[in-house]
Amino acid sequence: MVQEVFGFGVDGILQQYQTYLKTYIPPNFSHSAFLKHMNKNRYKDVLCLDHTRVVLQDKDPDADYIHANYVKGEPLINSFICTQAGHLFAFFGPMSVTVNDFWLMIVQERVSSIVMLCNVTEAGKNKCFQYWPAEAGSSLTFGG
Repeated sequence: MVQEVFGFGVDGILQQYQTYLKTYIPPNFSHSAFLKHMNKNRYKDVLCLDHTRVVLQDKDPDADYIHANYVKGEPLINSFICTQAGHLFAFFGPMSVTVNDFWLMIVQERVSSIVMLCNVTEAGKNKCFQYWPAEAGSSLTFGG
């Protein structure tokens, strides 16, 4: 099987992903919170699965959603959180309507490092709301 996958090449692997995996939902996996909060999802085809999603604490149950999932794996269970992804290995930051929830999650989960793998704007498209000060020494306030 490994040799078969290597035989596909990069274009073939991307084609396989687009055809079979992009919209695949494993059996017994639900994404009801994702469906309930579509306005908080940058991409409608990138699911946030219920069993691994970060639940915002101390909020009304109707407002506890952020499109973010814990990455499960030994030995670092729940050591990583990924937010919305548009394509393979491309993780994007918060939207303007979710930036308060983003910072709430950062504080709640005691996140020590944030890794952003995109620019705020790419090819003329907004990929991330700027959630940090534009100038060194300045500050921003969220959730006010």
